[in-house]
Amino acid sequence: ASCFPALSRRIPGIRIPGVVFFVGKHFGTGIILATAFVHLLQDAFEALMNPEVQERY
Repeated sequence: ASCFPALSRRIPGIRIPGVVFFVGKHFGTGIILATAFVHLLQDAFEALMNPEVQERY
């Protein structure tokens, strides 16, 4: 699967439009960012629920 973009550029029978690669790259980036956000979200809520933080605000 990781070699597919390189192979599709070299083999004329499986040409893929550039927009497909563009969308695929940005979709993958969004998945990585969303995964990072979800994994940090619980720690952030726990840190903000600390009683010492509530006293300041």
